[in-house]
Amino acid sequence: MKNAKEELLSEIAKQFQIDYKRIHTSLSSDGRILKKEAVKLQELRSLYTLTNEFPVWPFDVTTFRQYLLSVVTPLLPLLLKLGEYYFKRMVVK
Repeated sequence: MKNAKEELLSEIAKQFQIDYKRIHTSLSSDGRILKKEAVKLQELRSLYTLTNEFPVWPFDVTTFRQYLLSVVTPLLPLLLKLGEYYFKRMVVK
């Protein structure tokens, strides 16, 4: 999965370079065309950033930690009550 992500990022970067060179060589052309090409570059940059943020493995540390927090958080009051119950039983004995 990591290789596929790197290949996709490479393709996006190559397309960005091609379009950037084309814009750079045609700076004296019509403003509408230049604006259209600049928008395309911005979209390619956004796509690159979005692709780069994709997790490589579904169980990376950040995703796993977020999952555990979302599962454990609703159980915290129950776990605290259970802990309090056992603590009181140990103190009373």
